[in-house]
Amino acid sequence: MALSTYSEYQALSASEKLVLATIEASQRLMGWTLYSGSVYTVSFSYSVISSIEENGTTLTSVGSIGAVVASSYFHDRDNGLIYLRASDSTNPNGKVEVCTFKLFFANGPVRAPHDLSTGFDVEWIHLVKETSEFGVELDNYNQFGLAIEGSGNIRLINDQSYWASRFDKLTFENQRVSIYSWNRDLPITEAKLIYKGRIVSKTWGPERIAFELKDTFNELRAPVTLNDLSSLSGARLIPSFSTLKQRLLYGKPQGVRGINYDHVMNGYPITGTLNSTNASTAVSGTGTAFLTQLSPNDQIQIGSSFVRGTIASITDDTNLVLTQNYGGPTQVGVTAIVNPSHSKRYTNRKFSIAGHALREPSTTVVSAPGPQQFTVSDATDIEAGDDILVNSEASVVELVSGNIIRLTGALSFTPSVGHVVLRPAISEVFIEDRELTRTRDYTYTASAGTLLLNNLAEFNIAPELKLTGTSVTFTNTSRAITGIGTHFKKDLSPTTWIKANGQSDWFEVLSIESDTALTLRTAATYTSTSTSNLYRDPLIYKEGTTVLSCSALGVTTNGLTTGALLKTAGGIAKDLLTRAGLSSILNTASFTASDIDNQFTLGMVVPKEYNQRSIPNYRDTIERVNKSVFGSLVQNEDFQLEYIILSPERLSSATKLEELDILNFAVTSQSDKIAKTANIQYLFKEYDPDADDNSFAVSSADSDDGEFLAKTNNEFTMETAIISASDAATYASRWAFVLGVATSIVKIKTKLQIARLQVTDKVELLHEKLYERYGSTDTRKIALMRFVKQNGLDVNAEMEDLGNAFSRVAIITLNTAVDFSSADTRTRAYNGYITDTYGMQSNDAETFGTNLIW
Repeated sequence: MALSTYSEYQALSASEKLVLATIEASQRLMGWTLYSGSVYTVSFSYSVISSIEENGTTLTSVGSIGAVVASSYFHDRDNGLIYLRASDSTNPNGKVEVCTFKLFFANGPVRAPHDLSTGFDVEWIHLVKETSEFGVELDNYNQFGLAIEGSGNIRLINDQSYWASRFDKLTFENQRVSIYSWNRDLPITEAKLIYKGRIVSKTWGPERIAFELKDTFNELRAPVTLNDLSSLSGARLIPSFSTLKQRLLYGKPQGVRGINYDHVMNGYPITGTLNSTNASTAVSGTGTAFLTQLSPNDQIQIGSSFVRGTIASITDDTNLVLTQNYGGPTQVGVTAIVNPSHSKRYTNRKFSIAGHALREPSTTVVSAPGPQQFTVSDATDIEAGDDILVNSEASVVELVSGNIIRLTGALSFTPSVGHVVLRPAISEVFIEDRELTRTRDYTYTASAGTLLLNNLAEFNIAPELKLTGTSVTFTNTSRAITGIGTHFKKDLSPTTWIKANGQSDWFEVLSIESDTALTLRTAATYTSTSTSNLYRDPLIYKEGTTVLSCSALGVTTNGLTTGALLKTAGGIAKDLLTRAGLSSILNTASFTASDIDNQFTLGMVVPKEYNQRSIPNYRDTIERVNKSVFGSLVQNEDFQLEYIILSPERLSSATKLEELDILNFAVTSQSDKIAKTANIQYLFKEYDPDADDNSFAVSSADSDDGEFLAKTNNEFTMETAIISASDAATYASRWAFVLGVATSIVKIKTKLQIARLQVTDKVELLHEKLYERYGSTDTRKIALMRFVKQNGLDVNAEMEDLGNAFSRVAIITLNTAVDFSSADTRTRAYNGYITDTYGMQSNDAETFGTNLIW
């Protein structure tokens, strides 16, 4: 009986079922002999070459001997020869020439095209004994997450005349395997791919050999590729920071810790050159800034000498005195490094926020009725609460409606057409709990993801405190300060600043000689003897101790500051998979569609903590995204990766499985996760200045069914990358809905009727032995596929109804739809109907709990 499509074959109750398999292997090609000129040849007995690589670089396949040039080859399949010219035209025996080729197997004698299409025929050797079940399975029964790695094996008859010379001499490890289901009555083009993966191990036995397999999802076990912190220009890192990475930011994360990368280490270099004399305490300099960069008690190493001296006092910018005679050699015009006695505002200034360009929205004004409201050409990624610059004047956004922006306060001018509106890529910068001001205290480079602290940043944000004592005397042009009744040693320290009451200029303390005498770094600019004098005690950044944190906009689609921000689940997942090298097998449309189904804005950083040394893998990182949106990453039947957002609204259609299609089934009620309360953790801050630690906000929702019917006190908590309170509240309500009642798992076995279904496909199950479902007298079950596994002969599957979500959640029904009272059970299952005040249809208790909005 001739068949046209695989679907027709699936529907047959009995038929011959063939399994076809291609297994790749590789070997190093040796024994080359000169053919002509720089072209060499070698014998090769296999029909289909996948690739030839020379020292890891793929060579080009050409169609004839005459076309062979440097870095190319011709496969003469009819005569079993390869002709090749190396990249440098030398003898290929001196290169690593690796050929990867295909072997063809079946569970019956088959001769068919090697490409299962229009290619030349090959013998599919009758050595397949059996295969395991292959398929895709979700990682948990809550219908979100990655599919579990598709693993399995293929077992082949150990025909030693075939395998003895191949099993160990050919390299099978990490090679590709494809397995197909077929019937001789089908066109060969209808052979269905049921598995695609790589070999992870092989087994030899007297009767059979076996290859253990893993699919594409195994490749997601690789760590996310991140740049080393040490690759930053000017990086100076202590050993404990040498293994840290520049981080990957997505969306709009807040409380991100900056990673300092210009450490003091064993000493930082100072400007100018120094002159030192053995056995002398005097040190002079040329082009130096001793009063700016040094302090008493600092240790200084001059030139190449490993001897360090301790600074006793600093006379001026070019002269200082050591506490003891210098024990190093006499040196002239050499550089020096300083190991400071305390944190300095000239070191630890550079911070890595991200290892990539950060999104920086920039737009222009198109109209403005006044100084507090205006319309821009594009307000994308500008939101209420954002700091913005309007023609370089700082302000705060109160409201965004379309492209209209309203500010919390009026500008000093009315914006003109063309004025630039900039939303900084980095904002809300804190040192501990003190907030910095952009430009005055720090600058950043959005294209590099780096931040630079200004030298006076800590001083600017330090609070003003009252200095104790009767009076303090400042003398114009003098660095000496005297006090009466003061406690300089208790109240002050090097790095504190003081000023006289009623004056504007502040001066930094260099050294404190006593409770009533100290020395400034720079001379006073006024003469004053006054009471109620002030001081500031800056919290100077110290590597490994002080925390700098900020909010930032993450990576973009094109890697530029002007690109579209990757802030939704589908876009982030797609970017991660692209970074993992899997862009060629992505179903791009599914990632775009998922961002329509769920538009939550996320904020996340990879790795999650700045000092995390174990780099997370792609799989776990995508899982963080999935848990924030009910997302799933799965393989479709064409072995492309798809991204799907669970959206259990009433369905317009679903694959129908009726009693005749099912060999057997069983239903298990999963009630272990029924909960009274769902808690959603959102807005994660790696550092929260208010908490002096990391923090989450929490949105909670209660379930009446969980509390009053199941009588449980269980609480369910989910950590997410959501940043919006309203999005978190929606998500919490959905979880409370899902976890309020038990979830049913339906296990079924069929022939091949559902072999084309994939994880998250919707199925309508009809069987006379099913029970009435929640909220209805109907027995039909609408559920999602949790896994589908097959071996080319039959199919095992598992479905999940997610707390009857697909029977309870409503969509807006068309006005032309039949009324509830006249609708049949199937129409009621697929349509949403307006309920009465108490959530029922015509006060019918059987209908309670349906027509809920997701």
